[in-house]
Amino acid sequence: MNFTSNDNTSRLIMIYTPASTIPFLVISTLTTLLSSVGNGLLCYTIARKAPNLNISDALTINLALSDGLYALIGFIYVFPNSLQVLIGNIPLYPGNTFSCRLSIGLPLYFGMVNIYAIAFLSIIRYIVIVKPNRSRHLSNKKSIIVIYLLNWIIPLSFSLPQTSGIWARFPYYGYSGICGPAIKLSLGPSYVLFFVYFYCLGLSIPFQAITFSYWHIYKEFIRNRQRIRNVNVRVSSTFTEETRIESMASIGYTNISKKLINKPTINKVAEKKLAKTLLFIIIMEVISFIPMAIINIIESISVQISPIYQSYALTAFVCSFISAACNPFIFFTRNRQLNRDLKLKFACLNL
Repeated sequence: MNFTSNDNTSRLIMIYTPASTIPFLVISTLTTLLSSVGNGLLCYTIARKAPNLNISDALTINLALSDGLYALIGFIYVFPNSLQVLIGNIPLYPGNTFSCRLSIGLPLYFGMVNIYAIAFLSIIRYIVIVKPNRSRHLSNKKSIIVIYLLNWIIPLSFSLPQTSGIWARFPYYGYSGICGPAIKLSLGPSYVLFFVYFYCLGLSIPFQAITFSYWHIYKEFIRNRQRIRNVNVRVSSTFTEETRIESMASIGYTNISKKLINKPTINKVAEKKLAKTLLFIIIMEVISFIPMAIINIIESISVQISPIYQSYALTAFVCSFISAACNPFIFFTRNRQLNRDLKLKFACLNL
């Protein structure tokens, strides 16, 4: 579907002034460099553990790959396109072609892979911490391969229909010759259906999984604290009752501790730190993508081109690069093992 009203689309071109476009290009260049270097180092550091990679390692690689490719592919398309619009070499594309839709579809796909990688990681943390008896099923190679592939396959069902043009294709703005990521509801029932499918299934389900997982992880940590308090109370009362069996009480305390604290036998401190690290990543993702999501929803429900979309699309797109640039550094600063491996590698290179 084309939007060829010069009154509306010409306003979109007015946003591409030197004062607005040059800072956008500088910031996007810097964030893309940070993202490419950071996520590349993260993938390399984790991949060196092969063939001893676990499911969390595999999904972290997925997260880093999708972060890096989202920023890189978005930059590859947006940087030259912005320069073309700035110098007035429009339309960028002659019509709603596959190459035009691909410029939107590829970043959308990697963004969805990113969201589902976080959702899978959250579910894994939930199983390991709350349901540790079931975590053994996640350690075999078959489970790792299946979950790894699902992380890449499921997002295709939400990005491929629009990119290929078979369902709710991306809108094409005729005057500027660019495609947009919105799902224009005014174009008919098929667009309304895809809007519901995309937001209620594609985005809602992973965020519900993340919320469910972290709520139960939080409750599990509260239960663990209560168990430790109960153990301390029992031991205190045991010692005050009969001091003559001090040694036996000590043995009893050890047994109780093993049952109540170390059951199941997983490193609670390490798992808690991993869960916190992932929570920081989730917060960064929300901060980065919420502006773009809000602007796309506003543009989707607008009959004509939304003034908000025209004015803030560039800013929202730059914001979406933030998490891709920051996430690898969050992993390195909070994971001592990754930090140590990276420093060791650089030390070897210096020698």
